[in-house]
Amino acid sequence: MHKKRAREQGPLGKADVRTASPMKRVKVEAANSSPVELSSLTTSSGHHKSILDEQFDPLSTNHLLQTERLQNEVSSLKKQLVQKDQTLLDKDKAICGLKAESSERERDYRQKIQSIQKSHSDSLENLQVEIRNLKKQLSQATRSSSKKDVKESGPS
Repeated sequence: MHKKRAREQGPLGKADVRTASPMKRVKVEAANSSPVELSSLTTSSGHHKSILDEQFDPLSTNHLLQTERLQNEVSSLKKQLVQKDQTLLDKDKAICGLKAESSERERDYRQKIQSIQKSHSDSLENLQVEIRNLKKQLSQATRSSSKKDVKESGPS
């Protein structure tokens, strides 16, 4: 039993990564004498796979590359979103400016129409007063001419 235990231990006196149970963490002294923590994984075929092996695994680097690509895409989309938000804000400002300008013009047109209507009603009233005065003068002129006609034809 002692020999079996000695075989399970690696050269550093720690359990060998290949024979460790799944997900068991093992400290291994690296070449620079700093402890490195490794995780041992069991694959579907029963073989053990360490994180060091996984770093060089093309599928793992694929995931890293895909993650990086997706992060770049998210960053790019966020930038586009900020740009489109700014575009919308600029367009909203332009719309508000145009609405204000339109409202101001409409107000000016209404004031012009009101002033034109007032001047027309004033001139219409003046013309009606003048017509009344001319009618009075006409009626007075016809009365005086009819009295002259009566006087001239009367004493004869």
